Amino acid sequence: MSDQTNGLREDISFIRSMAEQGRRGPLLGGVFLAAAGLIYGGAAFLHWGVETGRIAVGLPYSDIWIGASVLFALVWVVLFLRLRRQPHAAVGASQFAFGSAWAASGVGIMVMIGAVAIAADRLNVPQMLELNALVAFAFYGVAWSVSAALARQRWMFAVGLAAFAITLLLAFMLHSSGELLVFGAGLLLTLFVPGIKLMLPSR
Repeated sequence: MSDQTNGLREDISFIRSMAEQGRRGPLLGGVFLAAAGLIYGGAAFLHWGVETGRIAVGLPYSDIWIGASVLFALVWVVLFLRLRRQPHAAVGASQFAFGSAWAASGVGIMVMIGAVAIAADRLNVPQMLELNALVAFAFYGVAWSVSAALARQRWMFAVGLAAFAITLLLAFMLHSSGELLVFGAGLLLTLFVPGIKLMLPSR
């Protein structure tokens, strides 16, 4: 009986230590979120500037977003390879939960974007493609909410609520001149700023 009790205490201690890992140090995914928020947020502001004539650059809008995607892919590869070369502490429960939540959300966003594109083509309603921004922020809200619940970080809940609010605001702003500004500011608010915070050691 004593051996079983000691074994149970050791298991509980191990689980507790795993749960605390990742809350003591920076979450590794923060750098990728910060990069995505900065690059795509900048693309949104550039698109707005070109569309409103405030930036005199003869670029098709599609080239802006293709360029942003290529840049982010290159940055992602560089960051991934750099992180692999650096020694890190064992991945704890918070790290694993954060990575899982954002990986699942990323897949969900891509599936929904594909579904919206197919529906837009089948219904011959290209305006439906504008819903992709709403889909992305809705999934950001889910990812932040799940991460907050598992890591027990209140500020993540706040970011999740902000992402949900931006989803509704973007729906209201569709076809307006300020839509791209809200989109760009939303990316900075829900990806870049919290991504930078995640890169800093917890106190």
